[in-house]
Amino acid sequence: MAKRKKWTVTFDEKVVEHTKDFQLSQLRLLRHEIHVQLSFQPDVETQQRKPLSRPNVFGEAWELRCGPENKFRVFYRMSSAVKHVKILAIGVKLKGILYIGDKEIEL
Repeated sequence: MAKRKKWTVTFDEKVVEHTKDFQLSQLRLLRHEIHVQLSFQPDVETQQRKPLSRPNVFGEAWELRCGPENKFRVFYRMSSAVKHVKILAIGVKLKGILYIGDKEIEL
């Protein structure tokens, strides 16, 4: 069986600011989910991953939902040619409102 090529995952420098108020357990969960969900087939739509359909602040990007009740949102962009995923932002969706850092974001 052929081994799948692993994608490289990097984080935008702003992501540190987005997650500064997260608990250590939340950061561990996010790191694990990002590794599991985005290291091998980030370009395949699933129940937790989907391309964003409308133009938004992230341009052409995808969304990963994870965590308890899928409250965390990880926004990322890919380059299939070089198998690279760049994490653009990480936020929390509460009662239908998305927060990235301390800002309310409309998608």
